[in-house]
Amino acid sequence: MFKKGMAVLLLVCSLFAATSDIGTITAYADTTSVTADQVTAVGYIETAKGATVYSEAKKSSSTVGTISFNTQVTYTAVSSKWSYVTSDGVEGYVLTSTISGDAISYNKVKIRKTSGFKSYMSYKAIKNKSSDQYKLQKKAGTGTYGIRMVNGRYCIAVGTGVGAKIGQYVDVVLRNGTVIKCIVGDYKANSITDKKNLVTKSNGCVTEFIVSKSKLKSAAKTSGDISSCCSAWDSPVAYIKVYNVSVSL
Repeated sequence: MFKKGMAVLLLVCSLFAATSDIGTITAYADTTSVTADQVTAVGYIETAKGATVYSEAKKSSSTVGTISFNTQVTYTAVSSKWSYVTSDGVEGYVLTSTISGDAISYNKVKIRKTSGFKSYMSYKAIKNKSSDQYKLQKKAGTGTYGIRMVNGRYCIAVGTGVGAKIGQYVDVVLRNGTVIKCIVGDYKANSITDKKNLVTKSNGCVTEFIVSKSKLKSAAKTSGDISSCCSAWDSPVAYIKVYNVSVSL
């Protein structure tokens, strides 16, 4: 009777161990394929440089693309380090550490109604090599419309009232709903802005884009207004989202 009891006990323990092993494999499948019992969630890319998307759950695989900062993604953990994501037609594998379960927080700076004029300045006007402004331009390249860009964001000068430092991420939200993803590259002098140090008194400009004049779109050269580069930008700034995220300088 004692021997039978021991046999039953050993059998139960063996079954429990096998079940535990199976549970572990289900939670993080080494095959990197998404199974029906894995949990899918919604998150946001929280790293400043965005998230590199790979064709497989390993860095040695080919890259599919990049998902930019604060972009919403649908993701499923496939291992302790990797998640399968989809976002705006892009799908593949990213490091789970680049994803936040919550939307990225920001400080909202409201802007009074203005003319909507968006001026520009040459990046070559930034000459102090020890300044953060200069260091940022060393990381920048000339991108869409001839505007300087870092990590897919347009370099702009803003008033000190925005409360952002050089290299900090901001989203410029226009009154027509358009969002321009930007990065602070310089400051406007307080002497030329309003009492809140947000708007240029002479022309109602909130955001001054930093450009390469030789590559600037001709329409903007003619008008002096960056809004001429894109019809969706032809609207006053409603507010600016200031994220607690910046590039290292």
